Amino acid sequence: GRLLETLVDLGHSPESTSRALWELAVFRLTIDEDAEQARALLEQGVDQNPKDATAWLELELLAAADGDEDVQARALEARSQLVQDPTRQGVLLIELAELVAAQGDFGRAANLLDTVVALEGSARYMSRLALERVARQAEDTELQAHALEGQAELIAQSLEDASLADRNGVPRTMCTPARAAEAWLRAGELRRRSGDAWGAVAARTAASE
Repeated sequence: GRLLETLVDLGHSPESTSRALWELAVFRLTIDEDAEQARALLEQGVDQNPKDATAWLELELLAAADGDEDVQARALEARSQLVQDPTRQGVLLIELAELVAAQGDFGRAANLLDTVVALEGSARYMSRLALERVARQAEDTELQAHALEGQAELIAQSLEDASLADRNGVPRTMCTPARAAEAWLRAGELRRRSGDAWGAVAARTAASE
C-alpha cells in the first residue's frame, strides 16, 4: 500500500498518475476491503485522465454496487465516448438509456437510442427494441409507434439484402415479411389511437406492401 501511494506521488504525467491511482484503488478494494476509499481514488484517477477506460469501468462497477445511478451513468457515458467500435458503443449507449429511463428521463433515453440507430453497428435493431420498452415506461404511444416503425424498416431492409440482417443486428428468425407487417400494423394502431390518421394510413400501407 505504501509503495502504491509513493507511485501516485511520483506520477510524472496524468496517464501515469491515473494508472497508479487505479492500482491503489484495486489494492484498497481487494486487500483493505475499503470500497469507499477505492471509489474516491478512482474519481481522482478519471479526473487526472478522463480517457482511462479501465478506471471508468471500475468506477461504474462500484457505483452500481452502491446503487449510485448518477455516477454509474457518468461512467457509462464516458466509456461510450472512448470506444471506437460502433456496436460496442451502441450497447453502452443502450445500457445508459435504460438507466436514465429508470430515473424518469425518457426524453434523454429516447435521444440516446436514436443516436444508436444512426451508428453503423449491429446494435441498431436492439436500440429499437429498447426504445419500445422506454416508450411503454413513459406511456408514450407516439414514441412506441416510432420504435415499431424502426423495427419494421430494419426487418424490411434485411429482406432486400440478407447481409444487412447481421450488420443491423436483426435476428434471422425475425427476417420475414410477416414480422415486418406485424410491426407496421401495431405502429399503425398506435398512430390511430393517438389521433395521427395520416401516420396510421402510412404504417398500414407499408404493412400491406
